[in-house]
Amino acid sequence: MKKTVVSLLLALVMVLAMCQTAAAAGLEITNVIPGDGETGKQITNMAVKFTFSDAMGESSAEDNNGKFEIADAEGNKIGYTIVCAQDKYPNQLWLILDDGLLSNTEYTVTAKAGVVSAGGSTLENDYSIGFRTRNTKTDQTISMLMMAAFMVVMFGVTKKATQDAANNDDVKAQAKTETTDVYKYAKEKGISVDEANKRLNAGKEKAEKKLSKAQEKKAERDAERAAAIAEAEKRIEAELEAARRAQNYRVHGPKSLKEAGGRVPRSVIRKNKARRVAREKARK
Repeated sequence: MKKTVVSLLLALVMVLAMCQTAAAAGLEITNVIPGDGETGKQITNMAVKFTFSDAMGESSAEDNNGKFEIADAEGNKIGYTIVCAQDKYPNQLWLILDDGLLSNTEYTVTAKAGVVSAGGSTLENDYSIGFRTRNTKTDQTISMLMMAAFMVVMFGVTKKATQDAANNDDVKAQAKTETTDVYKYAKEKGISVDEANKRLNAGKEKAEKKLSKAQEKKAERDAERAAAIAEAEKRIEAELEAARRAQNYRVHGPKSLKEAGGRVPRSVIRKNKARRVAREKARK
């Protein structure tokens, strides 16, 4: 009986030990933003977000200090600040970059083996992803070309409007010329006053119809020009908005100032450190 009890206790101890070993070495990275191979990332206000298979605690930022690395192809390292938002994103660590990045440049982000969760699980192997920043020179060139295209459209519209105004003036002048004194016209043509009146009225109606038709065409052209301008403005705004969005880091939920890249006040850091020290003393 005693041997059976001892055997069961030994078996239980071995199982617990195996469970602890598995927990200590079972941390995995389930997602990284930006994704591996992603391009067009902004060069300022940049952050890298790691999501793990286990929760991170209040001390995770300090416990994992130095266990991440961000560098360009030449090995130039970028400083960062680790942020852990335990309440909102318990399984995440954010790396808020201290400095801006270079345009059109490849960067590699590495989570080193040994990254530890709040429960003691650790990352067994290095985990790396790469991304490329936006080419800001290309963005500026596109913006300039779009503005130049808009100026060309506006120049064409203005020129056409001037021509239409001149044509309308010509039609009005012709209509005014058609309206001549009936008696003078009858004398010049050697016809009766009634005949002269008929001819002048017919000419006046013809001129009025021509003017009305010209005005209708002008209204159609004005509508077409307005639609063309609106479409050009829409395309330009879409291009500029796409550039603005690409230059802004997008998140999938509300963020605190700290998560957005703001500095944590020193007083808060001191209070958090004091609480950790007090907890460690209490455990002892």
